[in-house]
Amino acid sequence: MKYSIAIVTWGDAYINAVDIPLEDAMELQPLMRVTVGFLINMTEDAYILCTDHYESDGQWIHAPMVIPRNMVKEIRTFPEK
Repeated sequence: MKYSIAIVTWGDAYINAVDIPLEDAMELQPLMRVTVGFLINMTEDAYILCTDHYESDGQWIHAPMVIPRNMVKEIRTFPEK
């Protein structure tokens, strides 16, 4: 099965294990990422991508990624879906 390539721009959670002033912490924002992968599914809550799809049997993938829809700023697919 052929899957579209997706380029997803999204806000990710992160942790920085350092001491900072409370005032600075209150201004923190999600870390914006751009992730590229095969779009293997879209659910009500998430986009599911992977880095590799094994064509030999079609049942195996590598490095699945689940990106929550409410964190996505933009998604582009090729070919377009």
